[in-house]
Amino acid sequence: MKSPIAIVLAAALLFPVAARAGDLCVDIDGEFVVLQGYKPPKPGKCKPFKGAYAVNTPGAIDGSACTSSAGNTFRLAYTLLVASGNYSAYVNLPYPSLTGGSFTMIRAVNGNSVSTFSGASSAIECPTKYPIP
Repeated sequence: MKSPIAIVLAAALLFPVAARAGDLCVDIDGEFVVLQGYKPPKPGKCKPFKGAYAVNTPGAIDGSACTSSAGNTFRLAYTLLVASGNYSAYVNLPYPSLTGGSFTMIRAVNGNSVSTFSGASSAIECPTKYPIP
């Protein structure tokens, strides 16, 4: 079984995304989100972000993230609106390692059906620069 970080690195090399040094790549069960020019906030703080969702459902995202007051958890939530549906996601990562975390994603298709799925998540600084899909 590949590690989540290995999956993010492989995806970063195989798929075009908006990544450059200083961007944060968040692995969402083999797909990933690129938070442009983003570093987790200091403990007890939150800050917004903009970025791109890559691989199977490319699109723009926006959301916010917080580091717990204890400084041991990094949480982010974002929305993605694409032709195939509207997605809302919540990611919970141990901090500062940003590995061994989890995510929950909710997908709504034109208000007719809703599905929820969850899985493993991790994050790393994006390894290089790629064009936005």
